[in-house]
Amino acid sequence: MLPVVVTTCLARGAALLARTHGVIVKRLPALHDLGAMDVLCLDKTGTLTEDRPVVHRALDADGQDDAEVLRWAAVNAWWTLQLADLPVPDMLDEALLDAVDEA
Repeated sequence: MLPVVVTTCLARGAALLARTHGVIVKRLPALHDLGAMDVLCLDKTGTLTEDRPVVHRALDADGQDDAEVLRWAAVNAWWTLQLADLPVPDMLDEALLDAVDEA
């Protein structure tokens, strides 16, 4: 019965969002993902309009600026771009590499 209970709760939540906030939920599990979030980071400075994400800073687990976090993220991005057979490079990985180059 657990799947039925969970699906019913998610459907009620989706209906409530639609009625009160005008939000349409396409995938019910997305509601669980939204509720499980601790931190949501977003920007409205061109990522969606220009399709060009930019990394402004990297934070450690305590929320402090940490260049080491950025460095290791860039290492991961470099290996991803080198090893993955992507038709188009991933823009987030390129943004990380650009941020390290500027630092």
